[in-house]
Amino acid sequence: MQSRNKIKEKVKWLKWFLLLFPIYSIVYFKKSISGSNRRIIIFPSNMIGDFIMQTPIFREIKEALPKCHLSVFLTTNKFADLIKNNKYIDEIIKWNINDDLLLKLKKLVDIIFRNYSFAILYRPESWVDLLSLFFFVPYRFSILSKSSDGISQAIRKIISNNIIYYRKGEYAPDVYLKPLKFFEDLKYNNKLELQISNSSKTFIENLFKEHNINSNKNNIGIAPASSKSIKMWEPQKFAQLINLLDNEFGNIFIIGGQNDRELINNILNGVTGDYVNLCGQLTLIQLAALCKKLDLFIGLDSGPTYIAQAVDCNTLTIIGPTDYKEVIIPSQTNKIIRSTVECHPCSYVTEARTKCKRGAKKCLHLISIEDVYSQTQSILSQ
Repeated sequence: MQSRNKIKEKVKWLKWFLLLFPIYSIVYFKKSISGSNRRIIIFPSNMIGDFIMQTPIFREIKEALPKCHLSVFLTTNKFADLIKNNKYIDEIIKWNINDDLLLKLKKLVDIIFRNYSFAILYRPESWVDLLSLFFFVPYRFSILSKSSDGISQAIRKIISNNIIYYRKGEYAPDVYLKPLKFFEDLKYNNKLELQISNSSKTFIENLFKEHNINSNKNNIGIAPASSKSIKMWEPQKFAQLINLLDNEFGNIFIIGGQNDRELINNILNGVTGDYVNLCGQLTLIQLAALCKKLDLFIGLDSGPTYIAQAVDCNTLTIIGPTDYKEVIIPSQTNKIIRSTVECHPCSYVTEARTKCKRGAKKCLHLISIEDVYSQTQSILSQ
């Protein structure tokens, strides 16, 4: 049913495009003969992990083209705080799908007259990318998996006139930076980056005071949840790990979203020591500010872990079915822990699994508490 609704939504937008095609042709011709005015609009993912991995493009575009006007198009307000202090972004455009048609058309006309020449589309198979046609952007870049079905590829080739193919095993931020090659032949920096607001820093400072956080102890963040259960380590192991860390290392912060409350409460039922439960209490930018003050962040292949990486926090990522080469470059500050099983990897950025095909999640089950604890000791002793 959900798939059918998505198709109906795409058909509706294509009908609008065909109605507006004469205007599109005139505007396109005007732009193509007047040359590039270097106005660029980016349509980022609405998945937090992918969104964070796309943050390098903001910096690299501005450094390559300092005079360009860079806009970011959002369909969810929760990401606005993450980039409102980003010095590389000139404008954030918010599109509310619940607005009435008249308001949408008014915003559409307003965007058309901003005269964008380039659009970078990071939402494959999404109705949002269709909007770039309504904005009359002549040069449109899309990321597409070679394994996508024929219908998806055909739609993507209508929406975009510059296709960049995503190959298994490629580091995701490197793929997201490939549109830069159209503008400049340069070497780019794939470092994730977030700028933290002063208000978020103050919020975390006050939170530390409220909970009487001991400044002589290590601060450790633990995020045991993921939006995909296939990526999750056993809850009882997290509970035992928290007990071990609290007895030896210090201040433990439990991190999660509103939807993670039940899982995290079940984990904390098995915890005997002290901790600060921040589940559902932080915005994304407040989470970034917290991570900046942590000595270590322990998490899964999920958005919060990438937020921690983006603010240069030491991270230890428990890797399950994902091909880790696509989501993290292991280093002194970003460590991974994984098991070696014959069926790994089986999940990729463009082909994410929702269930273990063998049923037992062996890749995660074989990661012991001792493995994670030992890695934690090693990182914190550096």
